[in-house]
Amino acid sequence: MRFVVAWSDTSVADVSIYRAFVCLLPLLALASACAPEVGDACISSAECGARQACDTTAPGGYCLRFDCFDDACPSEAVCVDFVDVNACMRRCDQDKDCRDSDGYVCRRDVGNVPFCYLPMSESAMDGSGQ
Repeated sequence: MRFVVAWSDTSVADVSIYRAFVCLLPLLALASACAPEVGDACISSAECGARQACDTTAPGGYCLRFDCFDDACPSEAVCVDFVDVNACMRRCDQDKDCRDSDGYVCRRDVGNVPFCYLPMSESAMDGSGQ
């Protein structure tokens, strides 16, 4: 790839910095767009990012963060206090905000803020599942 710089008083160092910036910008955009979020599908905890785990008992896996408190969850999530554990779960307003193709629904039966997870009858997190 060839870049043409139209500045007549630009030094070689400035051009190198410009080239590095132009080449790295798309990579930075891709990296931030691919950052794992709470509620994403996963096969292992390594796919979920720092301080998150993969619930492999859930269909397609479910990235979450254990041992949360109200303001410790990422912006896309809410802290939910289940029977024996609390975890950051993806926020939602309706079922289509969740991975409904994997069977996730927008639950309103635990806590004050709706979150995406399996229906109560199928959930191991709240002690009612299989």
